Amino acid sequence: MDRAFLERSDRLAAQMAQDSRFAADDLLARLPEVPQVELDAVPHGAVRLDEDGRVLAYNSFESKLSGIAPGSALGRDFFRDLAPCTNNSLFRGLFRRGVAQGSLDHLMPYTYTLRMAPTHVVVHLFGRAGPTGWWLFSRRAGSAA
Repeated sequence: MDRAFLERSDRLAAQMAQDSRFAADDLLARLPEVPQVELDAVPHGAVRLDEDGRVLAYNSFESKLSGIAPGSALGRDFFRDLAPCTNNSLFRGLFRRGVAQGSLDHLMPYTYTLRMAPTHVVVHLFGRAGPTGWWLFSRRAGSAA
């Protein structure tokens, strides 16, 4: 990863940590069901996952980032089916370790290689065992091209 991306990611990560903590606290306080219209109002990609990584909720911002319609994402394995570039020991591995420990809160830069050109993002994986569930928030940090 280039230095400019890492610097931009650090700035976005700080902003996203603040934004996603606010959004996460709000969402988590009203689980298990958050209306799609409210999920779509989150200012970055928001994906709710079950403990196996299957998509339970997928907002329109994430849909614009990935090119996958929210309805097409539901019930599918996020790591294997929707974002195979995340099906590795770093990304899915972090998720699995958090699920196994019962708590997850990790912010990191990542490069998605989905259906579009490689795209730098800042990802926030978080959640707790129980009705809170597991979440993935992502915000575009720039193009890798």
